[in-house]
Amino acid sequence: MQVTRQNSVSVIIVLFILVQIGILFIFGPTPYHDSDCYVDAANKALAYGELYPSVWQIRNDGFIWNIGAIDLVQVSLYLFGSVVPVLLLYSVFKGVTAWLFYQVTKKLTSGKIAFMALLIYVCYPANYGESTSLLSELPFMFFVFVSLYFAVCRESYILCAVFLVIANTFRPLSLLFLIAIIIYLLLRKKDVIRNCCRMIVAYVACIMLIGGLSYVRTGHFFYQATTGWYNFVQSNEFDNEIDLAANEHKIIPEARQLDCIEKDVIWRKRAIQWTMDNPDRYMSKWLHTLTYTYVSDNTGMCTFVADKDKKDDIYGEVSMPCLIRSFPHYSKVQILTVVNLAYYYMLLSLFIIGIGRIFREYTHVAGLCVSVVLFGSMLLVLFSHAESRYHIPFMPFIIMMDACVISLYSRASSLPVSQRDRKQG
Repeated sequence: MQVTRQNSVSVIIVLFILVQIGILFIFGPTPYHDSDCYVDAANKALAYGELYPSVWQIRNDGFIWNIGAIDLVQVSLYLFGSVVPVLLLYSVFKGVTAWLFYQVTKKLTSGKIAFMALLIYVCYPANYGESTSLLSELPFMFFVFVSLYFAVCRESYILCAVFLVIANTFRPLSLLFLIAIIIYLLLRKKDVIRNCCRMIVAYVACIMLIGGLSYVRTGHFFYQATTGWYNFVQSNEFDNEIDLAANEHKIIPEARQLDCIEKDVIWRKRAIQWTMDNPDRYMSKWLHTLTYTYVSDNTGMCTFVADKDKKDDIYGEVSMPCLIRSFPHYSKVQILTVVNLAYYYMLLSLFIIGIGRIFREYTHVAGLCVSVVLFGSMLLVLFSHAESRYHIPFMPFIIMMDACVISLYSRASSLPVSQRDRKQG
C-alpha cells in the first residue's frame, strides 16, 4: 500500500510539472504589471553591469524591490536573452513545492492525510498557470517549503533558517514563517530552546551575510525589498489616488538628493505619523483590506485570458465586478474562474469549520497552519494594502488543515453508531 501510494505521488508530481509547462507554452507568459517591472529593473541593472539593485538604481529609484525575483530574471536575460527559462524553472518549482507539501504534511499527520492534501492541492485550479508569470509568490513559497521540509522532516533548523532568508529575498515575509515554526516547536515540546536558538542565530547570521555583501557592493546594508512603508503611504495617506513614484519630489522636496534607502526612512516616519494622526481612518481600512484579500481568488485566472498581452487591464474579464455583470452569460475563462471561486470558498469554509476540532486532534498541525494564516492576515491588515493575490502564500496551510478536517469527519462517520455516540458524548 505504501509503495503504491509513493508511486502515485511520483506520477502526480511529474504530471503536475508537465501540465505547468504545457500551460506556459499554450497560453504564453502572463504580463502582470509587476512582472513587466521586474524585467525593466533587471534590464537596467544589466545595463550598469551589476546585480540588481545596481548603485544607480539605489540612487535613483523609489525603493528596492524583490531582490531574488529580479536577480533570477537578470541572470536569465544575461544567459539566454529571454525570461522563458525562469518560467520553466518556476514550473519545476511548482511541482517540487507540491512534493515538499506532501512530505511535510505526511510527517505532521499521516500518509493517508498527506495524499488527500496533495490531491486537493493539485485539483485546485488556481495552482495552474501561476508559473506563467514572474510574480514572486511562487519562488517564495518554494523556498518556504524547502525550509519547512528541513524543519519538520529533517529537524535541521540551521538549513531551515538559511532557506527562510533566501525566501525573504523574493518576498519579505519570512519572519512570519519563522514565528510559525517556533510555535510548532513549542507545541512539540522537543528540545525547544536549543532548536529555536539554532534557527534564530542562523537566520540572523544569513541576514548579516547578505546585508554585508550588499554593503561591500553598494555601500548600503540591505537584505530584502524596501517597498513596505512606500506602499503603506501610497495606499493609506493618498488612497492610491496618485503615482507616488512620479510625485515623490512634490511630497519630499529633497527627494532628488536622497537614495532609496534614505527615502525609505522618510516613508516610515511619514507612515507612523499618519497612523498616529488618523487612527480612525487607519482602523476603518482593516475590514476593507481583510475582505479584499480573501473575497477573490481570480488573479491566477489571468493566465487563461485571451489576447492578454494586448490588454491594458488583464484582470478585467475575471474581476468580481465583471463576473457579477456578466452573469449568467460567461465566457470560457469566466466559467473557469467561477469554478475556481467555488473551490476556493469550499477550502476557506472547511478551514473555518474545522479549526476547533483540529486543535484537539492535531494540535501541532493547527498551531503551524493557523499561525501562518492568522498572523499573515494580521500583517496584511496592519501594514499592507489590499490585493487578492496576497493570500496565495497561505493556501497550502489552509489545504493541509482541510485534509485533516475531511479525515476526521470521514473517520467519525465510519464509526458504528454506538461508538460515534460515545465519541460525541
